[in-house]
Amino acid sequence: DKEQTLTLEELTPFLQSCAAKEPEMYIALYADETVPYREIVKVLNIANENKFKMVLATRPPEN
Repeated sequence: DKEQTLTLEELTPFLQSCAAKEPEMYIALYADETVPYREIVKVLNIANENKFKMVLATRPPEN
């Protein structure tokens, strides 16, 4: 699917709409080291409060 930029205020209704259309959906959270941890926690909290399935995407370690 196409990537979208959303504010935190837009995130919950957007995800609820997606989940209504696709109940088996999950959220893949990609964040690099420049994203403050508190922002990641906000997204994790939204997912938890709405019982969304979630995975944290990682990349292989650099050698």
